[in-house]
Amino acid sequence: IGNSYFYRTPVSEVITAALPNTLQMNVIALFLIYAIAIPLGVVSAVKQYSKLDYAVTGLAFAGQAAPNFWIATLLIWGVALNSGGAIPTNGIATPGVNFETYGWVSVIADRAKYMILPLIVIVFSGLTGLTRYMRSSMLEVLKEDYIRTARAKGLAQKMVIYKHALRNAMLPIVAISGGLLSSLVGGSVIIETIFSWPGIGRVGFDAVIQRDYNVSMAIMLMSSVLTLVGFLLVDMAYVWIDPRIKYD
Repeated sequence: IGNSYFYRTPVSEVITAALPNTLQMNVIALFLIYAIAIPLGVVSAVKQYSKLDYAVTGLAFAGQAAPNFWIATLLIWGVALNSGGAIPTNGIATPGVNFETYGWVSVIADRAKYMILPLIVIVFSGLTGLTRYMRSSMLEVLKEDYIRTARAKGLAQKMVIYKHALRNAMLPIVAISGGLLSSLVGGSVIIETIFSWPGIGRVGFDAVIQRDYNVSMAIMLMSSVLTLVGFLLVDMAYVWIDPRIKYD
């Protein structure tokens, strides 16, 4: 791939140094997004037109309307600046805090406090859209004839929802998840730049500003590969979710 014009080192070293930092934050964020959004969407659909449904829907619309940089700025102004320095606004770790001196518990706690604000922004922005998708998909499935038949047979509500409806409602959610791996790179640009998080997003932003073409092309290539891998994983997940799909 060549050398970086800005960092004066091989592009591979620049990528491998920044990629773990991006994965560290975004893997946790993706787990929290799905762990929160799917149950919220299911409950919102099951309790349609209830106060909870209106609250979840309103929160989802507000989250989609609010830009990432605006939420990040509000958190820095309203939370970090009033925390007395307990919640940092930039960086990834306190200088000098390492495993050899402080132990792994102190290091993880130190890293966690730096991750709080960017993690909140990513999770809130990501779960709002996914919650709406989950709610819409669940509402469509609950109207199907086989759900009505399952209820007519006297099956418990939990079994109808979580065994029969949820599995089919997950198909559209899996379908839109193919681009999530590439979004780990592209979606981190704003957040990593605002919070000075040394990840791929910030490296890509600096590469564009500094006209570091080799790094820019390497990141775009990596995003393309991650997109292909993501949709491959989606196809594999279809087989597990929907038994009607078979790959010979």
